[in-house]
Amino acid sequence: MPNTQQVMRGNLGADPKYFPPKTRGDGSVQKAYLEAMVYRNRRIQQPDGSWADSPAGPERVTVKFFGQNAELLNAAAFKKGDAVVATGTLGEPDAYISQKDNMAHARTVIIGDTLSSDEIRYQQKARFEAQKSQQQTADHSEGASVAQSSEMAAGPDPWDVDGMGNMPQQDQAAGRTR
Repeated sequence: MPNTQQVMRGNLGADPKYFPPKTRGDGSVQKAYLEAMVYRNRRIQQPDGSWADSPAGPERVTVKFFGQNAELLNAAAFKKGDAVVATGTLGEPDAYISQKDNMAHARTVIIGDTLSSDEIRYQQKARFEAQKSQQQTADHSEGASVAQSSEMAAGPDPWDVDGMGNMPQQDQAAGRTR
């Protein structure tokens, strides 16, 4: 049966755990090992057409790297919250006992080939932040227009030389203000 390539796109749920290579007592060498938890929020469409977070919470996948891949990824210094894309093949699931309900559960495991920053998500976030900033600037300038209107009603500004809101300019040739 062929191995199917798996792709997991999400955020690191914790700082990756790294275990460096070591020599065992019998002389054999244990390869480096890195384990990353990738979380992906699942959205479910409601009957009214709106979208909401899954009541089961985010999908959690453990991605395991061995050997040189683990060493290189450790040097990349990924940290909790980073948007990432992990690829690899499906591994044996990790079994654990939930502390919430004391029930046995299993977590999907991917034996990782690659782990990289999700540049598309970072660009989307930057675009969203820029739009948000532009909206705040527009809201602020509307507020400034209202403030200018109230200042004009209070009386003329002695520094408004030409009536257009321009400050006095220096005449560089004569060295005086005009």
